[in-house]
Amino acid sequence: MLSFFPTPYPDEILYSVFARYHARSGNIKPDETLQELFNSRNTIVRPDLPYNLTYLIKNLPLLSQHTVESLIQKHTLYPMYAVFMPDSKSAILGYMKGELGTYIYRGIASSVYLPKYFRFCPKCLFENLHTFGEAYWHRLHQTPGVLVCTIHDVVLNDSIVPIWNNKWYQVGIASLENCPISNVTKNYSESTKEWLRLIASDIEWLMTCDFKSLPSKELDWFHIQYIVLLIKRNLATLDRQVYEQGLRQKFLSFYGSEFLEALGINVSNNNINLFKIFRLHLEVFDPVMHLLMIRFLRNSPSTFFARKSKYKPFGKGPWLCLNPACEHYLHSVVTKLVMLLSNDLNSTYSYIKNPIGTFECDCGFQYSKIGVNLTKVDKFRFERIVTFGQLWEQKYLELNVVDRRNFQQAAYNLSFNYSKSPMTMLRKLEALWKSLNDSVGKDSG
Repeated sequence: MLSFFPTPYPDEILYSVFARYHARSGNIKPDETLQELFNSRNTIVRPDLPYNLTYLIKNLPLLSQHTVESLIQKHTLYPMYAVFMPDSKSAILGYMKGELGTYIYRGIASSVYLPKYFRFCPKCLFENLHTFGEAYWHRLHQTPGVLVCTIHDVVLNDSIVPIWNNKWYQVGIASLENCPISNVTKNYSESTKEWLRLIASDIEWLMTCDFKSLPSKELDWFHIQYIVLLIKRNLATLDRQVYEQGLRQKFLSFYGSEFLEALGINVSNNNINLFKIFRLHLEVFDPVMHLLMIRFLRNSPSTFFARKSKYKPFGKGPWLCLNPACEHYLHSVVTKLVMLLSNDLNSTYSYIKNPIGTFECDCGFQYSKIGVNLTKVDKFRFERIVTFGQLWEQKYLELNVVDRRNFQQAAYNLSFNYSKSPMTMLRKLEALWKSLNDSVGKDSG
């Protein structure tokens, strides 16, 4: 058990706390510090997503109030990724708590990387020295996408300390010696500065948000929200095809090349992975691109996560009644639609990729269709007639047993559309209904 452990400062990255502990421990060899902290001399101390933290908590002084969750939530970059990795965040959290640190980065593929050197805000540096008697590395300043201080509204400076340093124990505490203040600041345009402020504020919101207050969102939820919003902007189709070329142009026009270049985002046509967050089968989590897309679609993160949009592959109702026996035949009167799950067990998101809908008219006629309505003819399409309804059943009852069976068999054969033209199928249904009525008339005569 440790005799002491530095109290993390507000927004101090845990990596910085470890460096402060090593400097005060009196240890000459870094592996001695690793053994004291993690019960392992082989732990790799990482700046963004450290691991082996359960052992750390066990080794803290007896009266320590720290928990694994509080250290991860308040002093690592985990919150930046967690909200966008619903299917994997528990696994990542488990890796951070345990010893399997090599698995942490699975599924994390950001377009914006950690800075090459630790960043700092000159004003924060002096305030920390005055308040605490020492400076430290702020977590937010090292977060991908953050180039300005959200407190002082100044562009962050690069220190001379590499952020990916195998000799983590040499990182040391932030100081005037390793944080030279440059007299030359980056001269961004006003629009770029405004975007830098906004994205930094959005990232800060993510980093400090109480995730317990956010309903858990699965990967398909993000996909649906984006597709629905892109469809409204005519940048995607109902079958979820994104017009990437048009989106790329509008995205570049919206943000401006200077801002995107400052973040290190390549918007050229050569970057085929720019909008990979839309690809449902690729479970990758690029938090900066998510935030940029949320803003592009005219949402703040808080309003975006409150959205309840649903994917509507068959468009907005009401839909057509396809019952030739009904007075509303081919009129848009159907308001009941039930979305069904596909039997395709190999597709996790089959209800999005291959939607199935059952439409029910008040006349009792029910039909189902698979896939989306893309063309004008699609609204007349059905894959199966589920129920013909009471109007047909009443006519059957007026027939003799033999004719009833014949017509019921004919109707059953027509209830499955074997890739035939929708209009052809409807004509056959109309003809069957006419023949049924004629037969009833003959029997009654």
